[in-house]
Amino acid sequence: MITCFLKEKERNQYFVSQKSYLQKAIAALDDFWIHSGMIKAWCTEGIEQIDKFAALHRVNLTEWGEGEISEKTKKYTQWAETMRLAFFQYSRFTEKKYARSEALYSTLVSLAATWHQGMPEKIIIPGCGPGRSVLDFARIYKNSQVEGLDYSFLALLLADRIVCSDKRTALLRRDVYSEDDISAKYLVEGFSLSNAEFGISNLITCEIPECDLLVCSNTVNLLPNHEAAVRKIADAVRSDGTVIFADLIGWRLDRPQAQRRLNSDASMKELFEMFGFQTLDLFSGVPYIEAESDDQETCYKEHFYVGRKR
Repeated sequence: MITCFLKEKERNQYFVSQKSYLQKAIAALDDFWIHSGMIKAWCTEGIEQIDKFAALHRVNLTEWGEGEISEKTKKYTQWAETMRLAFFQYSRFTEKKYARSEALYSTLVSLAATWHQGMPEKIIIPGCGPGRSVLDFARIYKNSQVEGLDYSFLALLLADRIVCSDKRTALLRRDVYSEDDISAKYLVEGFSLSNAEFGISNLITCEIPECDLLVCSNTVNLLPNHEAAVRKIADAVRSDGTVIFADLIGWRLDRPQAQRRLNSDASMKELFEMFGFQTLDLFSGVPYIEAESDDQETCYKEHFYVGRKR
């Protein structure tokens, strides 16, 4: 299930811009490309879901112009980047069985098991993308309600299908149009988890629902204001609740100053403590690996922070 947390004006503009993008994506796809039908069907499903949201919220999509979003944010709402992220997250569960992303996700789960006290009633995962962390935490914490939040509608559609339904979902290994050997299609089975759900949200403009455990990875570095994002995270965590935070801090030094607030482990600790957390753990060096091709990869250094809300 996907719900919407956007405020009215932003919600209306969001649905218009997302529907417009999906229509343009369908029109741009080359019918001779072997995977064009798969992407068209996925985008068409997105349009149908947006129309249902518009009807539910009584939005007349023709009355609204396209909302302005940053180029960085726009990248993550598009099908090619969404598919790249989905295959990065779920490749272990496809026929390829390639565990490129497991260092990150295994570490997040391990930190929750080590530091969170008791069974969390509510787990929130902002910036969930195609939903891999939601999958992991919903499988482990079967008596907890796990909710993933993201701005990308296509990512949430994939996440909901993989995590919550029993459908088989097709993922592309690369986000290119040519050469089928580097655009291979793999399938991932649906997990049918009833304790997981997803929501459309903007981490800067929307309030995050209250939770006992919040897990946020590789999201804040993409946002225009790191301090504002961490404040929203802090406000959502209940007293004695736990935050598990991971990011590729300081990896884009050409960004504006507000996007470089988290530029070291020390600054991460300082910011969370400023917003009321007691530091439980802090370390870096876990590899975050992105594939360029089967024989070439790019490796970044992941930084982790764990805190308890005072």
